[in-house]
Amino acid sequence: MNALEYEIEETLKELDAGKLPYNKKDMIQLILFIEKRKYSFWEGTISAKQLLHKVNTKLDQFKTQYPAFDFLHDPALGAYYPKASDLRRSS
Repeated sequence: MNALEYEIEETLKELDAGKLPYNKKDMIQLILFIEKRKYSFWEGTISAKQLLHKVNTKLDQFKTQYPAFDFLHDPALGAYYPKASDLRRSS
């Protein structure tokens, strides 16, 4: 396990896996995919348009595999990617 995967797993460890509409390991892999593509964008190896396309495609695939998945209200994605308004409240 690399440092990024460990960080994701640590962030999500408090979530009750029994209440999630998917396998927690699959969510870790989804977030890892997104983060790796973000790094590719920052390094200049993919464009913003390619980043958006790759992430949207992966989210669609995840939704197909787990129909109850709602990325806008997902607790795991919300834990790893907090909303800007949540960050302002904690400051």
